Amino acid sequence: SPNDTHNRSIVRASSVGAMNKYSIVGYLPSGAPFDSLLVSGKGATKDSRYVLQRAKLEELPESQQRLVINSATVLQGLANSCPHQVLCVESFMDPTGYACSVLEYCEVGPVSLVLEQVKKKEFPLAEAEVVSWASEIALAVHHLHERGMIHLNIGVHSVFICADGQAKLGDFALASQLPEGEDTMEPAAISFSCLPPEILRL
Repeated sequence: SPNDTHNRSIVRASSVGAMNKYSIVGYLPSGAPFDSLLVSGKGATKDSRYVLQRAKLEELPESQQRLVINSATVLQGLANSCPHQVLCVESFMDPTGYACSVLEYCEVGPVSLVLEQVKKKEFPLAEAEVVSWASEIALAVHHLHERGMIHLNIGVHSVFICADGQAKLGDFALASQLPEGEDTMEPAAISFSCLPPEILRL
């Protein structure tokens, strides 16, 4: 079952009960099926804060279980090999049944939040910054494609901005591996707003 597969892969990545290493600082906006918590390592400084993304598998339908499993599997497979993707510290199963991934904390938040602040004139945004973000995300996508993987969910909700202004690609729940020897595929799932025009059928 998806649960069994996920439990085995996550436990290999970190010992069960790793949540004990973290203190909850606060709660962050998140989308289903995940909850997102701002955490710090116990005894760590404010500079050592992370996002703990979690989902209770037994309470989810199978389709959402697969999203949780896929996100953790992709993050582990990437092994923090690209500086323009959100880094994964570790993944584990909490004793209470939560599948957890501890991720790099991008302090400014997703671009969707930045754009809301820009509209309210709460966040100054220069053209040079947008060009820099686009370049960094292009490098992240190139890194994925070199490994035969496609993201399938790139948008303002899945690009995150760090305090130093760097943009990072996250949200790998829909990411898919291309079949061996193939350079195209028709995905089983994709965010409609991110659908590329070459596969959009009217």
